[in-house]
Amino acid sequence: SHGARPASGKFRVVLGSQPVAEILNYMVMGSLTTGAFHAASSAYHAKFGAPVMDSRLSLADDPAFSAGAIRRRITCEGIPTRRVELIRDGKLVGLLSNFYDTHRLLTDEHRADKLGADAPAKLDFDALSGYRLGEGGGRRFDASPGSSGTNVVMRARGGVTDRELVRAVGDGIYVGRIWYTYPINGQRAGDFTCTVTGDSYLVRGGQVVEPLAPNCLRINANIADVFEHPLAVGMRPHPATVWGSPEAYYVPAIAAGSIALAEVAPN
Repeated sequence: SHGARPASGKFRVVLGSQPVAEILNYMVMGSLTTGAFHAASSAYHAKFGAPVMDSRLSLADDPAFSAGAIRRRITCEGIPTRRVELIRDGKLVGLLSNFYDTHRLLTDEHRADKLGADAPAKLDFDALSGYRLGEGGGRRFDASPGSSGTNVVMRARGGVTDRELVRAVGDGIYVGRIWYTYPINGQRAGDFTCTVTGDSYLVRGGQVVEPLAPNCLRINANIADVFEHPLAVGMRPHPATVWGSPEAYYVPAIAAGSIALAEVAPN
């Protein structure tokens, strides 16, 4: 198909709101639960209370978000919902939880090791995210309660316009859309792979210059490459849909300094 086909390498990359939402959905949200910490499978193992993202970034789940696609007042465990702050100014400060997993983690004899040295001595995880969900996020009476978000909102301090994000990259790639995102080496490693699809372009001299051929590049990166030291962050969260996800996402674009891209041979 038509479009540029860059060779493999490390690139400065703008990730649009859909890629950011996709990476959050498949790589980050599953690590922000009491169940993941209890199982020692979180990518943020032993980092509760510690910095896990750039200090400009904050992440919350808000069932009453005014612009949100989802509105839930009561969890499937009968508890009134409210906003759950997950990451504040880059620090991990909260987790999604259901009633069972809250008690499992709080009574875990290895809790201190699993949460880490920065965790407060007195700690509670309110069971504000216990939902019985089926495919696509609909509630089902016959499903077991799990920890799930609603409207996941990422905000950035000192955010810039999308044009300034492209300018910050200089020479690199604008990734507008990804798919087939999944963890490699287990959730705890934070490594992921995905394929760059449409709405993606070469960037030269801080300008979008040429479309990429769809599916010509695969991203092989770690969540730290995206969220820990971005070149710049977008000024406002945009709605983004992730296929089959129970959560709705409202996230900014992010410019990353070094993302490994591997060439995919044309069919």
